[in-house]
Amino acid sequence: AGLPAYTAVQARVRARNAAGWSAWSSNSASGFTAPLCGDGARQGDEVCDDGNGFNGDGCSQICTMEAGYACAFEAGKPDNCTAGCGDGVRTGSEQCDDGNQVGGDGCLNCNVEPAFTCTGGNSTYHDTCTATCGDGLRASVEGCDDGNTGGSDGCSATCTVEAGFTCSEPSAGGQSVCQKCGNGKIEGSEVCDDGQATGGCPACTGVTAGWRCVGGSASAADVCTPGPAAPAAPVGTTATATAATWRWEAPESYGVAVGTYWFQYKVQGAADWINGTTTATGTTFQVTNLAESTAYVARVNAHNPLGASPFSPAAAPQSTLSAASSSAGQLS
Repeated sequence: AGLPAYTAVQARVRARNAAGWSAWSSNSASGFTAPLCGDGARQGDEVCDDGNGFNGDGCSQICTMEAGYACAFEAGKPDNCTAGCGDGVRTGSEQCDDGNQVGGDGCLNCNVEPAFTCTGGNSTYHDTCTATCGDGLRASVEGCDDGNTGGSDGCSATCTVEAGFTCSEPSAGGQSVCQKCGNGKIEGSEVCDDGQATGGCPACTGVTAGWRCVGGSASAADVCTPGPAAPAAPVGTTATATAATWRWEAPESYGVAVGTYWFQYKVQGAADWINGTTTATGTTFQVTNLAESTAYVARVNAHNPLGASPFSPAAAPQSTLSAASSSAGQLS
């Protein structure tokens, strides 16, 4: 009693009778006192000693190694015990252990990967990891994840891409954005979608040259028509007693040049428009043989090889001069 833990000792003995003591025996072979589990020094029959008397940290309270752990020995220091990641049992600080150290299956380096849930793992059994469909994080095993478990929006209730749709993620592993060209809705990266009603937006990636598409939204289809945009209202420039001239700006023609303009005019307040020309190629037009001292309005539309634009708004009224005023102007 009173000897320090795990210390080498020897023994000898002598005998005594009435005549006295015998000589000492030879020394015994060396023996050791029992090690002290938990003192941080692996000694004797200890398999490990991490410096404490607790279970569940790799080295038990009787200094045996716990399942799923490995303990590293360094002389003069307590054992450092770590969970055996990838051995198929969840121990220590492991968030999961599915029996491997391969990523993409939900458990990488014994940490749960984003978009996955791992359950079932304990000190005797491995984890099972599954992707969490509908959380808005696309796991590697999911075809898509748009943040819900509804269907008919491109990504199904089981996170597979639905027929006719394409799905992509603006950021890796993020929420999927799904689109279907031809369904009459502007989705994802689509530039236009007219429901495949015309040739103006055949692939939803751009408007066909010479066409215009307007009105599309997340809930409404584009209306696509061939031809230029409508010109702005013409502007009256000069007038005489029997003639007036208007000019206008060339409209957007969407990559196909305007070929001609159709110019119309009428007396202000009249019901019917009069065709001035259908072959004007410039952006000015003069109408002759007009009544003197009369207000006229005008409008114009543009044509390219694919079609015609709507007519412009009517110009502000422009009045011809009286014959007397016109003559006076000429005499001056």
